[in-house]
Amino acid sequence: SDHGTYIQVWTRKTNTIVTIPIPNQFIGLLYKQKNGCFVFPQLALATFNKRLKEVGKIAGLVCPVSRIRSKSHGKTIENSCRQGPMYKFLSSHIMRRTAITTLLYYGVSEMNVRQITGHKQGSHAFYRYIQFAQDMIDASVINTWENILTHWVSMQSLASNRVATLAIVPCLNYKI
Repeated sequence: SDHGTYIQVWTRKTNTIVTIPIPNQFIGLLYKQKNGCFVFPQLALATFNKRLKEVGKIAGLVCPVSRIRSKSHGKTIENSCRQGPMYKFLSSHIMRRTAITTLLYYGVSEMNVRQITGHKQGSHAFYRYIQFAQDMIDASVINTWENILTHWVSMQSLASNRVATLAIVPCLNYKI
């Protein structure tokens, strides 16, 4: 395709090759070097996650958060809760989940997101992302409607003041 540069990644989970477009603005970053080394070198996953936490700490992601996990073991459900500064919870998987939610939120189709992430159609894990993105969209739409209503009410008030002004000064020809 003539749409720029692509990264191809083989996914272990689905045993497929995923092709991901990379915007031209980011290509230079991928190959940028400092002191003869790539700024974004290939790293083992554990090293990447460790460095991600370090970057999060430097970036000031220190607000306290709680992570609640539920695991189902047959009929038994085990709940666990960990607390700590946000940077301690950063990982490649959190980045993946954030990317999926962001892509869905900004209108990338489910099919395209599934292709990029390697999720199969009907994946229960994938539909959790869709629900979270839908919750964000719902909140955004509700907020927009509230803004429209507030704006409409203030315009109605302004229009009624204009009508009163027009009644007093008939020589002016305003359209409301």
